[in-house]
Amino acid sequence: MSLQLTWNEEIPQDIAQVGRKILSEDNPYRRVGDEVQGFLSLEDFVPIYAPDGRGAICPVVLALVTIFQFLENVPDRVAAEWVVTRLDWKYALHVPLTWPGFHFSDLSNFRLRVLEHGQERLVFEKVLDWVRSHGFLKKHGKQRTDSTHVLGQVARLSRLELVWETLRKALRAMKREAPAWYSTAIPSAFHDVYSERQSDWRLSKEEVAQKMQQAGSE
Repeated sequence: MSLQLTWNEEIPQDIAQVGRKILSEDNPYRRVGDEVQGFLSLEDFVPIYAPDGRGAICPVVLALVTIFQFLENVPDRVAAEWVVTRLDWKYALHVPLTWPGFHFSDLSNFRLRVLEHGQERLVFEKVLDWVRSHGFLKKHGKQRTDSTHVLGQVARLSRLELVWETLRKALRAMKREAPAWYSTAIPSAFHDVYSERQSDWRLSKEEVAQKMQQAGSE
């Protein structure tokens, strides 16, 4: 996968016009959009992409969304939706109002690429330094705010969803192939919990751990 130098260094006119009307000057996402060129660029990501091949989703966008996920405690699926629907995120990311976004799996693939090439500090420390310098990310007690911790926390948000989605698809396949057996062998309580798509973004760290243990034991 290759790096395509197509990121909008300037904020697109349509989102700029709306954003500057509805976002205050001290809004954190407006500040990111106005100042991102000073702390992050496409050249920062050159070491983790091949010189040729299919063009990748802009890594500046994916890196910023990863930080936004950490700040707002949301998993990949929700973040991919907010990239499309939230005007403040679009302003910060320098994407137009009609930008359709990307598939949520692109976020996990991007994190793996960064980690595999050992670039988590080179890239994310720049963003975190800027975020901390403006007071948008504050330490609470012994909370860590280094790049590896941020990537780990965001990955944790998605891991439980992956387990739930695996169980949901397995249940759906079993019910389709053997409906009679399914109705007698699968407890109704298990079906009620895992047959519908779920999101963990409103759960606390303790609740995520509890739900993960519950899913594993069942």
